[in-house]
Amino acid sequence: MAEFEEIDLAESDPRQYSASSERRNLVKGSVCLILIGLAIWLGWFGWGCLQRIGWIEQSRVVDVHMSGDWLAGEYRSCQTDGRADVLFCPNSGESQTDMAASGQTPRSFSVGFYGNITGKPEDPLNWKCKRETDSISCHALR
Repeated sequence: MAEFEEIDLAESDPRQYSASSERRNLVKGSVCLILIGLAIWLGWFGWGCLQRIGWIEQSRVVDVHMSGDWLAGEYRSCQTDGRADVLFCPNSGESQTDMAASGQTPRSFSVGFYGNITGKPEDPLNWKCKRETDSISCHALR
């Protein structure tokens, strides 16, 4: 059988635990924490930035005012206010006032917006929207 040497930890050489190795471990730990914090910060603010520039969809259920038959797969130019609570999608050559005068009730759809929704009601936002079977997909016009 192999013999094992018994070492008393109280008698170990204190020089093997130098201040430089402790300092090195402290620096490594600090750098790791900074990198984790940076990754979280970039993930949080990067996601919002990608939503604003239109790479990530912002979905919500919206009342949609549309005139005539809007077939699945068809595109229309639409407009919302800055909050994107109501979507107006008239036929070409028709205005929002003509739509309001026609007396058609709005329908609720799940709408995916690709672009910046400002949140300011006074900002009109223009979209190019595609009607799907049970939803609408809108991309911001620049």
